[in-house]
Amino acid sequence: MSAYRSVPVLLAALVALSACGSDDPGAADTLPDASGLRPPTPIEAAEVVAPTGEVGWSAAPMADAMTMLAPVELVLGDVGELPTATTGYVLPAGATVSPDSVAALAAVLGVAGEPVAAAPDTGLAWQVGPTDGTAPSLTVSGSAPLSWFYQGEWTQPADAPACIPTTTIPVAPGVTPPPIDPCPAPEPPAGVPTAAEAEERSRQLLAELGVDLDGVQMEANADEWFASAQISQVLDGLRSPLSWSFGFGPDGVLQSANGVLASPEPVGPYPLLDLDAAFTRLQEVQTGTWGGFGRDMLATEAVPVPHATSVTVPVPALDTRVPSSIEPVEPTVTYTSESVEPVVVTLVDVEADLWSVMDADGTVWLLPGYRFTGDDGGWYTVPAVTDEYLIGVG
Repeated sequence: MSAYRSVPVLLAALVALSACGSDDPGAADTLPDASGLRPPTPIEAAEVVAPTGEVGWSAAPMADAMTMLAPVELVLGDVGELPTATTGYVLPAGATVSPDSVAALAAVLGVAGEPVAAAPDTGLAWQVGPTDGTAPSLTVSGSAPLSWFYQGEWTQPADAPACIPTTTIPVAPGVTPPPIDPCPAPEPPAGVPTAAEAEERSRQLLAELGVDLDGVQMEANADEWFASAQISQVLDGLRSPLSWSFGFGPDGVLQSANGVLASPEPVGPYPLLDLDAAFTRLQEVQTGTWGGFGRDMLATEAVPVPHATSVTVPVPALDTRVPSSIEPVEPTVTYTSESVEPVVVTLVDVEADLWSVMDADGTVWLLPGYRFTGDDGGWYTVPAVTDEYLIGVG
C-alpha cells in the first residue's frame, strides 16, 4: 500500500481538529451534529468558483453567433419535481499538508527532490523539482482544495538540430539562395497510449494516490499525438468540481497532471428554494441582477452595428506648397441600432447539482444547486439554498 493512501483521511482529520480548536466564538456551531453533518452557516461570498466546471450557464451545443448575441428569455415549462438533495460540502481555508505527504505525492508522480516551502506571496505551499523545465516538477497550492500541479520535462535538448520551418526564402534576382535545412514534416510520435490505456494508467495513479475509484467519474481521450483522462470526484451521486487529470505523450510518458489533496466535509441539511423562488433567482442570474455573478443575457435590447465610415483628408490647392506631413484625422463612424429578437428558451427538466462559491476567508463551499435544462439543449444552474445562507451574493 502506498504511503500516500492515508493523506485524504489525514487532511480531513487536520481540518476537523482546526475547527475544534478555533478561538472563533461561533466555532462550536460548526461541529457535526448527531447526523454527522456540519450544520450550515451563512456564507459571505467573495467569488463564484464554478458549478461542475462552468459558471452557471451553458449555451446550446449548436448555438450560432447571432444566438449568442441575442438576449435569452427563459420560460418555465414542466420541469417535474425539484431535487431534494440538501447536503453541501466545505473545503476550509487554512488546511495544510505535511512535507512527508508532498514527498509521497512526488514519488508517485516520479518527481525527484525534496519539498521546498514556497514564499507566502506566491499562493503556493510547496515546490518539488526544478522550475526551468529540465526535469519533472510538482507544485502544491495553498488554496482550500490544496490543488497540485505536475509538469513533465519540457526543455529542448541543447544538441537538438536547428532547422528552418520553410523551404522558401526571398532573394534578389540572379542571386543563388543559401543552402537551408528545412524542418521535416512532423510525424506522430511512437507509443502514445490509446484512450483505454490512458484511463487504465490514470486509475493506477489514482489508486496510488489513495483516491477511492468507486467515487469518481472518468472520461479519457486520445489521438495520435496525446492521450488524457479527466476525473471528477462524485459526492453523494453528484459530479463535483473537484477533479484530477493526467496527460500522456510519446512512449506513455506522463507529461502533465493536476489534482486536489483536501477532502470535502459534508454540510447540511440546507433549506431549499421552492420552484417559483428558484426560477426568479435564475432570471436574476441571467440578467446580472443577482449578486453581480449572473451572465447579462437580457440587458441588451439592440446591438450597435457600424453603419457608415468616412475619413476626411485635407487636400492642398495646386498653388499651395505640399506639407511634409499630414496630421492624422480620426475616421467618423456612425452607428445604428438593429433590434435583436430574444431567444425564448423553455426549461423542460431539472436535476440536482453542486454550485461552488468561495467565502471571504478563502473557504470553498459546494452548495446544493438546481440544474435546469432548456429545450435549446443548454443548462442553467443556480444555488438551491435559501437567501440567509448567501450573504453578499443575492
